[in-house]
Amino acid sequence: MDEPRYAKIAISIPKPLLDRLERLRASAGTSRSRMIREAVTEYVVAAEREELRRQAEEAYGRMPETEEELALVDAALRGIASYIDDELPWDGPVPDRDADG
Repeated sequence: MDEPRYAKIAISIPKPLLDRLERLRASAGTSRSRMIREAVTEYVVAAEREELRRQAEEAYGRMPETEEELALVDAALRGIASYIDDELPWDGPVPDRDADG
């Protein structure tokens, strides 16, 4: 049997926050459930992105890019930029990540 697509939950929020939500909901012409669902979705996606960013930062810290890898990325970006006849945001080689710090 398939799991239901939605589950009902009960939450408690401060009355002033509920009043603000209701004003927004009414002006948007949508349901309370939809607004809360969209807000929770945004929160969860942001938290997941932050976790992925943290993991990537940790991984790069353990094994940073080599100069050779940076040169390959630079060459690839230049090839793409020339293909789409666009300019890169820098003039010259890939900026040194540690130059700012």
